[in-house]
Amino acid sequence: LQIAGEKVLKAFDKERGKGDLARPTFTPPAGAAGGQSASAARSSYASLPGRMTNEQLAHELLLDPTFKLDDKGGCSADNPVFSKIREGFHTAYWDSLVDDLRLPTPCYVRVLRVLQEIRDGVVELAGGNKEAKDIAAILDIDLIKQQVEKGTFDWNSCIGVVDGVIKVLFQMQVPSRNEETKQRWATVSQDLKDAEKDQQPRAFCRALEFILDRVNAIRIDAANSRLRMIAPVIRDHGVDYEAAHMSKKLQEKQLTLERTSAWIKRVVEIATEVGPEDIISLDKLVAGDAPSFLAIHNRAILSTVIDKKPVTSETCPETLLLDVHRLANMHAEFHFHVFSAATIVHVSQVLRQLEVANQHELFKIQTFLQQCDAKPKEIKKIAESIISDLEHSNLKDQEKQGIERAVTKSMDPDDKVWQLMAARTRSLWLTVLQKGAMKEEDISRLTQLPQAVKPLFPRMQKEANSLRLVAALNRTVHVAHYNKIISHESKTIQEERVKRAGDEGASTDQQASTVKAVAGK
Repeated sequence: LQIAGEKVLKAFDKERGKGDLARPTFTPPAGAAGGQSASAARSSYASLPGRMTNEQLAHELLLDPTFKLDDKGGCSADNPVFSKIREGFHTAYWDSLVDDLRLPTPCYVRVLRVLQEIRDGVVELAGGNKEAKDIAAILDIDLIKQQVEKGTFDWNSCIGVVDGVIKVLFQMQVPSRNEETKQRWATVSQDLKDAEKDQQPRAFCRALEFILDRVNAIRIDAANSRLRMIAPVIRDHGVDYEAAHMSKKLQEKQLTLERTSAWIKRVVEIATEVGPEDIISLDKLVAGDAPSFLAIHNRAILSTVIDKKPVTSETCPETLLLDVHRLANMHAEFHFHVFSAATIVHVSQVLRQLEVANQHELFKIQTFLQQCDAKPKEIKKIAESIISDLEHSNLKDQEKQGIERAVTKSMDPDDKVWQLMAARTRSLWLTVLQKGAMKEEDISRLTQLPQAVKPLFPRMQKEANSLRLVAALNRTVHVAHYNKIISHESKTIQEERVKRAGDEGASTDQQASTVKAVAGK
């Protein structure tokens, strides 16, 4: 198994290096960007954010052995910046193709390249099967080129090519895709039939776009099938594989551990300061105490989601770069938890102060918050939704105004209730990180989160447990680096504190001597 696993992982790397396992959502045809070559065009598109690397695939399989690529080739649909870049590139490309076909003398150069890309993709996926021969006959690029040059490649030719390709794709795709493809094809096919002359370029390009999307779906299904085969190997060898990749990047100076070291030092400084009840002993850290090292790592991981700003690729510790987008989403979720808890507490207080017996409005808010998506920078919109919904309630104006003020205060990090809920939500996340999920009846007792927030407890625990999985894998992969960094930074901090204490003591002695001298005079 050890030998077989190593061989498979090397083959995995080799395949991914060639881009055979899973390609981007849409690979632009040769020359898609002006006069670029086919490889340059594919490279420029593949380099856009969102495409998953072999390292990321292995990482995802370690976190979740059932992980599958989505229909976008694994790109993060949750990242609005990435999605915007890809969507903009995608739209601009197809618009430019339509413009080519609307010229006084239509230009088919890039359309032919799209057809070539479709043909190549199907042939590659079909291997030596019948579909490879069928697509080669339907998309005989040399013949189509001759027809274009002679002016005989007309609208009926376009429809014939599209119909032929679709029939081949239906034969190749997995049965679970049939209904979806059938429904979408019905719309595309009808648009082709109904298109007036001036609409034909757009209708044809939409059909080509649909075909490329279906080719990509077949490719993703094939890739996911192969991921299921590689998952057991990743389970057994993935940690070493990921650690080796990190070591290689460090050796080749593609990465340093500067941000990781600064991040750990900041956490050690805060965690070992005199004051908090859950203080970690600096002496134990210096002595290499394993539980203390573990506690520092848990708090460091937690800091990435509770800090004021989410991590980005530029600020994220190097050891967490494979999780940067996941951590950004968890950051949004944590701050949503705090806002939700603060809102529920504030609204409960207002209703109690105004002696509102009917708790229906509080129940509505609790239910709404349970179902909300916690997207970055969306809390203001969520608050606005709660406030606007008050217009449809039977509450008195005074009660509505009280709830509106309560919801508004719940967004303010300087608000006392917000700060209290932030501390208690942090306590829940940290407890789950250290010990795993709690029994629901124990959460209020252990974290002091009020019972009114109870509807959110399952969601809070689920998200905190997801962070626990990330922390466990991260620790396992990078344990050698963390041990070295925590030890070094702890000793550095101890030396700095000893020196500072010595300087302060010397300063105090000097002041005392001065006072005595003055008194003597």
